[in-house]
Amino acid sequence: MEEFFMELTQEEIQWLYRNLRSVDFFADANVDDIDLLLRTQVHKYSYKKGQKICKQGTPGDAFFMIYKGKVSVTVSKGLFQKTKVTELGPGQFFGEMALISNEPRTATVIADEWTECFAILKFDFNMFVSDKPLFAQKVRSATAQRKFELQQK
Repeated sequence: MEEFFMELTQEEIQWLYRNLRSVDFFADANVDDIDLLLRTQVHKYSYKKGQKICKQGTPGDAFFMIYKGKVSVTVSKGLFQKTKVTELGPGQFFGEMALISNEPRTATVIADEWTECFAILKFDFNMFVSDKPLFAQKVRSATAQRKFELQQK
């Protein structure tokens, strides 16, 4: 995993703001809170084709939003059975379930092509959610829905 420790460009901040606002649990978040989060807590990562971004069963350490590229989400059932659950692309996100539930990751995510993601690390995400009960409830609801969908596939 390569991390870019650089300030996000204004274009990237605007893109993140628009796309975070389309995520149901960020939609009602305070504008100043989101602005602070974007300017101080977001990291940028890049992944090569075939590289694992996160692995099922490991602790969740970040919430990811795809900026460029495409990823596959797979779930392992048993030792040798892997099922591709979905593909995600720019503006879509993953990793929120492990952050909120403190359970291990429920899926493996692999880059299908060169992929760039923005990430909010677990500690920063939890600090952001800790004093926002309405926001925390929306995240829990979205997490429960996504977990249910994964179990149905």
